[in-house]
Amino acid sequence: MMRIQRRLAVSLFTVMMVLSSCSFNPTAQKGYNRIKEDIKSSMRDPSSYKGEKVECYWDKQSYGYAYQYKIVFSGNNAFGSRVSGTAYYGYSDGHDEVKDYGYDSSHFDAASKRGEKQSVVA
Repeated sequence: MMRIQRRLAVSLFTVMMVLSSCSFNPTAQKGYNRIKEDIKSSMRDPSSYKGEKVECYWDKQSYGYAYQYKIVFSGNNAFGSRVSGTAYYGYSDGHDEVKDYGYDSSHFDAASKRGEKQSVVA
């Protein structure tokens, strides 16, 4: 019983540390939701989309797309096999617009060095 209580306390402490290091941002989440719909629209089976990991940075120097995203996702291909991919996007909250950078990680890499990490739920 003590082990379970200790593990639960450690787990709660870990969750609290993660949440305090990076607070939830509704604008960053809205951007991810728009990006998710963009990715799904290009998939053969949109219902098979699964966001595996999302990283987001807010960077005021990103020239129009202040939110920069790296999204690792999976979905079914035309043959029903599960495949994974990584996509890089920018989001402009002022225009509610997304920009697909494809495989070009340079915008995200720059934002991750000088921007503020944002909490986004995949």
